[in-house]
Amino acid sequence: GVFIGVFLSIIFVMNSSAFPQIVHLGRLPDEEGGHYKDVQRFPQAKQIPHIAIIRMDASLYFANVTYFKEKVLEASTGMYHSENEAIHLVIVDVSAWIDIDLSGIITLNEIHAELISNNIQLAIAYPKGRLRDQLKLAKFIDKIGEQYLYMSIDNAIKALPNRRSTVDLEKAVVNADYQTDYNSNQEPVYNILLNDRNRSIGNMIMHSLSFTSRSH
Repeated sequence: GVFIGVFLSIIFVMNSSAFPQIVHLGRLPDEEGGHYKDVQRFPQAKQIPHIAIIRMDASLYFANVTYFKEKVLEASTGMYHSENEAIHLVIVDVSAWIDIDLSGIITLNEIHAELISNNIQLAIAYPKGRLRDQLKLAKFIDKIGEQYLYMSIDNAIKALPNRRSTVDLEKAVVNADYQTDYNSNQEPVYNILLNDRNRSIGNMIMHSLSFTSRSH
C-alpha cells in the first residue's frame, strides 16, 4: 500500500509540474489598485493592446518546458487577447520562478528566436536575483539585453515604444549567436544548470514521499 501511495503521489506531482497553472494577465482599474490579474478570474482586468502578458505559477524546468512554450507562442498570436490586433510584445511574469534548469534556458532561447523572427519581442518581468544570475550565467541576458529584464510589468510596457526600434538588432543577434550558444565552451555553465535539474528531480521525489507520509 505504501509503495502504491508513493507511486501515485509521484505521478500526481509530476503531472502538476508538467502542466502548472498558466494565466493571461490584464490590468485592473486604478481605483482597484491597477494590479495585473488573471483575466479569467477578474473580468474587469483589461488587456493591453499589442501586448500579451503571461504568468506561469511554477519555475521553468524540463518537465514543463513544452507546455510553457506552447502557451507562450499561442499567446503571441493573440489567441488569448481581447483585442483583435497584432501582438508586438510578450511579457512573461516570472515572479513565481525560483530557478531554471538547462531545458528551461534552451526553451527560453527557442521562444525568443521564434518570437523575434515574427517581429515580436520578449520581456521578462519580476525576475528574482537567483534567476537573473542563472540567465546571465547562461548568456541569455546577453542575447535579450539586460535592459529587457524589468522589475515590473508597467516598466516593460512603458519601454515598448522605444524598444520597437531594436527589432532588427535583436534579429541580427539571434541569427549570429543562436547556433553557437550550445558548444563545448558552454559545458561548465550547463553542468551547473544540469545540477539544478537533478536537484529539481530530487526535490520532486522528496515532495512526493512527504505527501505520502502525511496521507498515512
